[in-house]
Amino acid sequence: SGAFSGIKSLDELIAVGESNQILNIELASGLKANENFELLLNKKYEFNFLLHNYFPAPSKPFVLNLADLNTENRERSISFVETALKACCSCHIPFYSVHAGFVASLTPDDLGRPERQMMKITHSQYKESLHNFTESVSKLSHLASSLGIKLLIENNVHAVPGSELSHLLLSTTDDICNFFEHNSFHNVGFLLDVAHLKVSSHYLEFNPYAAIERLAPWVMALHLSDNNGLRDTNDPCTSDSWFWPPINHNCSKQVVPILESYRLQPVQIKQQIDLINTSLRITAS
Repeated sequence: SGAFSGIKSLDELIAVGESNQILNIELASGLKANENFELLLNKKYEFNFLLHNYFPAPSKPFVLNLADLNTENRERSISFVETALKACCSCHIPFYSVHAGFVASLTPDDLGRPERQMMKITHSQYKESLHNFTESVSKLSHLASSLGIKLLIENNVHAVPGSELSHLLLSTTDDICNFFEHNSFHNVGFLLDVAHLKVSSHYLEFNPYAAIERLAPWVMALHLSDNNGLRDTNDPCTSDSWFWPPINHNCSKQVVPILESYRLQPVQIKQQIDLINTSLRITAS
């Protein structure tokens, strides 16, 4: 939904989607919706919707963090995801995706601003936060399984230069692999954000091509956008974007591609969809 320039509400988004025949839409962070949004989604049978992370945006903002060292905020985050999973079930949506947690207790104003996230993290804090995140995902995976839907975890973007230990969980290849290899979750998969991977690989010094090869067994969906490797700017994909070959070579043909380039006009969105269809050896829409 962030691809639609200037749209802030679900009603407006659906109207623009209908008029431009853009009918497959991920409803993502920050989009406002009324309490009866599930009835609206079910009514719009011509659409295929997905729910992602901080949707619908609550009236009182908070930071969704399933790893938070602050117990109150972590419990609120778990409750938010539980509600989202139930909404997916009622709207016949196959999966819900959420960002991996982070060690620092951030405010809404800190999000998307790496310069405000340069706090020093200790190994004990990181370990405790990872434990919290694992426990949260385990609990939510059981609910997702009982509802017959999947829970996908998205890799974080580490964009802080010179830090010894990332305050963001699941930013490196090793951390993501360890998370999935060492835990037996029900109905949990991986949402690979290629733009996050590109930036993280620059600052944490790992190979993004090799990362996709290692992570491919868990990848069920993709967030697709590009950047200069220094910051997650959600630029449009191009025919020369770095990620097409490693995705085509390593990922399942059933993976779900999701355009996450921001602030486009409908004609540009359609051009991006065509590019994805042309560039990936999967059925993109």
